Amino acid sequence: YRQHGSLRPVRFLIRRGFKIYPAFYVLILLTVVWRLAAGELAWKSVLVEVFYVQNYFFWDALWTHTWTLAVEEHFYLCLAAALPLMARRGGDDPFARWMPAVGLTILAIQGWRTVQLSVQPHYDVYYDSHHRFDALLMGLMLSWMWRYRSDLVDRWVRPHAWRWLGLGAALWVPVLVGKDVLWSESTGGIGTFLLDLGCASGLAGLLCVPAPTALDRLRPVWTALARMGFFSYSIYLWHIPVRDAVRWVQPTVEGPEWYLREGTYMALSILVGILAARLIELPVLKVRERWYPSRSRGSLTEQPTHRG
Repeated sequence: YRQHGSLRPVRFLIRRGFKIYPAFYVLILLTVVWRLAAGELAWKSVLVEVFYVQNYFFWDALWTHTWTLAVEEHFYLCLAAALPLMARRGGDDPFARWMPAVGLTILAIQGWRTVQLSVQPHYDVYYDSHHRFDALLMGLMLSWMWRYRSDLVDRWVRPHAWRWLGLGAALWVPVLVGKDVLWSESTGGIGTFLLDLGCASGLAGLLCVPAPTALDRLRPVWTALARMGFFSYSIYLWHIPVRDAVRWVQPTVEGPEWYLREGTYMALSILVGILAARLIELPVLKVRERWYPSRSRGSLTEQPTHRG
């Protein structure tokens, strides 16, 4: 909108579909073949995956991690419907008037999640889209502030970048120290909110850390992480199948062998994810760029580069 003064939500959803669906449905297809061969396939499980409702039917899903994809898909469908309504009055920044409502919605979702945890098991609460939109809405607010309110960034974030980074780390401490903070009903799900705030605070600080700094000395690390992040979707898709395969080969281990097994799982997840991306995701994205080229500069098929 900022570049062109207009929104094209259908085009956005089509471009996103090219990114998300082909790789996902290849995973589901291979899973169906595997489970059919093993005689373990329930067609209800296939349907909840195919129609992206696995977060509302978690125990029927084929995989334990695809529920997060459903939450994101539901969010972006809602966003594609909401943004044109928010921008209907036009202007340089038609979204500003809606940001207070977005902030209140974040608090309302956290409050509603807290209430729900007192009346039903946590897994029913944590997987539902309407209980998890708060984190995505935080990202929306950060994006708006970064693109439209650079004055706020320059005044409140950039001069205090290290403090924001420290705050982000501090908000993670309770969750890292005790997992019960994240999942326990007695804490009202506050752990997830702390994680969300910690990520938002840390990201804001990291984006504004002045260069050169101590962080700049770790440029090779950031470059490697950026390159791995380029394949993050396929890595995420395949990390649970890889984990299950590794644990099937070596089901029970203790001590140093446990670290070896888990390290093998993580390394193979990255390698398999990169291979899957090159075989499926990237070729599809090239087709997308021919049929529905981005109106903005850059492309998801381009390799990330570090600009120092």
